[in-house]
Amino acid sequence: MARREARGSKPQRDRLRRAMLEQGHTVEEIAIEMATRWGYRPRPAWRHAHGWTQDEVAARYSQVVGDSSAAMTGKRISGYEAWPKGGNKPSLTALLVLARIYDTQPVKLIDQYDRERFSRQERAALESSEYEITQLGQLAVPARSEPVAHINDGTASNRYGETQAVFDLIKVAAFESRRHAENAQVGLMSDMTIDELTAEVERLVKAKLHTSSLSLFPDLVNVRDRIYRLLEYRQYPRQQEQLYFLASVVCALLAGSSASVGFPRAAMEQARASWTYAEIIGHNSLRFKARMRQATLVDWDDRPQQALDLAISAGQWATEPIAKAQLNNAIAAYSARTSRYDAARESLVRAFREHESSPGDSELFDHLGGAFSYSRAKLLQVATETYIRLSDPRSAQECAVTSIEMYESGPSERRALGNETSARIDLGHARLLEGDLDGARNALYPVFELEPARRLEWVGLRLKDFSATLRRNNHLAVSSQGRQLASNIEEFFQRTASDEFPRLGA
Repeated sequence: MARREARGSKPQRDRLRRAMLEQGHTVEEIAIEMATRWGYRPRPAWRHAHGWTQDEVAARYSQVVGDSSAAMTGKRISGYEAWPKGGNKPSLTALLVLARIYDTQPVKLIDQYDRERFSRQERAALESSEYEITQLGQLAVPARSEPVAHINDGTASNRYGETQAVFDLIKVAAFESRRHAENAQVGLMSDMTIDELTAEVERLVKAKLHTSSLSLFPDLVNVRDRIYRLLEYRQYPRQQEQLYFLASVVCALLAGSSASVGFPRAAMEQARASWTYAEIIGHNSLRFKARMRQATLVDWDDRPQQALDLAISAGQWATEPIAKAQLNNAIAAYSARTSRYDAARESLVRAFREHESSPGDSELFDHLGGAFSYSRAKLLQVATETYIRLSDPRSAQECAVTSIEMYESGPSERRALGNETSARIDLGHARLLEGDLDGARNALYPVFELEPARRLEWVGLRLKDFSATLRRNNHLAVSSQGRQLASNIEEFFQRTASDEFPRLGA
């Protein structure tokens, strides 16, 4: 007689997990099903939903805190899962780290048994998405020169544990004060609250030009969540319209940041959210930018025809000359990528003509500006890529050199370092097409010197295009300069922004 499997046994869990994944269910849905079917509490349910052992979670825990020698063990994970009926109480930070590992929110790792034994301050912290992002932002990029000894999970010294407890209370107190102040205002939804949010969004839009995506991400999520909270209350129509405008802007920035560190699916979701908010208020320029972001993402996925189709569809919202300049510049690039060379040249002409005719009074592209601005330097930088696709290295070099000079000589607060980096890579590519390896290396040298946090996804894509061209020219690739360039590029990819923003739980 066959031995009957124990209820919720590993074979049963594995079969359920495989079946639900094949049906397209999320890990969260799997965790809920396991809890419902077999009575698991949240922390073991999430672990089983991922198919991990307690020892495997302990190892991932050590990776998250940046210390492989941290005294986290499977036994301690077991204790966290058993509490409060036994085991050890997990600290706030321990729950934050586990949430990172399981790719969820800390509040989803607790149930009513836990809540009854957490203090009011602890419950407020766990239920605050702002607190979660602030903490995780600090954990995501730990200082390489210091051990992450402040993680209060019972593995650090009492001194560090006490310090972390104070930090927790300070941040909870700040959160509660601001939340109460905002709640006190929402009856009237004072213009001061809207003005403060608007000022913060304007700061982030401008900082995006010259600040790494990694360092801005926690602030972007923070302000987005504040906007979401206010949208839950009643406002005057003009206030609601401004909040949706700000939500669209912030999600557009989050889309760019997510893509830059190698999360294209997350970027696409943010772009869709941005478009939705723009659609609600009928804002053409924001609808246009969201659709163009989608075009960029599918182009990065090597689907240039779909990118071209998306760009063309965005034309219905390109109602300002500056938007039409961006549209035609993008259509030129995608047309060149799909071997429509005459169409690409015609679109380039239209792009420059529209840019010249722009009066500079666009609400989004000029007055808000920053990451949404479209300067002549940006116009030239994008055109450079098209000229490379058109096998016109001379025009590409002229555009790239002028673009770089404009960025270098302009105000530092308007210097778009990412666009300048793209121009340098394209300049190197143009020189490579002319067989000038020394010139190519001189153009790329500042790129090779970028700190890892600035080695963004699209920078890597451009360097891969450069490498492909180098390999196609075998006589250049085998030369000493060619081999050195290949080595420099290989070294560049040893540590990039995606490494600084690890895909935990993947």
